[in-house]
Amino acid sequence: MQKKPSKITILGIGNILYSDEGIGVYCIPFLEEIYADCEDVDVVYGATDGMMLLATVEDAEKLLIIDAINAAAEPGTIIHLQGDEVPKYVGVKMSIHQLGFSEVLVAANFREQYPEQIVMIGMQPFSLELHADVTEQGKEVAKQLILEVRKQVDEWRQNQ
Repeated sequence: MQKKPSKITILGIGNILYSDEGIGVYCIPFLEEIYADCEDVDVVYGATDGMMLLATVEDAEKLLIIDAINAAAEPGTIIHLQGDEVPKYVGVKMSIHQLGFSEVLVAANFREQYPEQIVMIGMQPFSLELHADVTEQGKEVAKQLILEVRKQVDEWRQNQ
């Protein structure tokens, strides 16, 4: 009997009203198209849903989060965090909505329903100004973010 593939959840979070803060959400339609026929991959538009994402996180065996990440790096830098590097405690604010999502991770961990593997791939924003669209520079970097997401999904699939 062949083992069932692990469930991979790709979760795009961010606030689309603050330019590049919405980069995770911006990538979701492209990823939905790429993984439309993949039963082992769920692509989720998380936006700023906070605790409403708890079931999504708890159901994921492998969770890949896409977000803007303030790592004090050059704008456009792609940041890759995994495992314990992904903050799951209140107090670290890596983006302007991160506190709410950190609480989701805290709750999932407390309930012992934390994903087996977790990765966060993001971009140091070019702008966080009030503007309902990702910057043109951010849209260019989004292409690389999507490639990084695909690499991670492929790696997880190969290691099953």
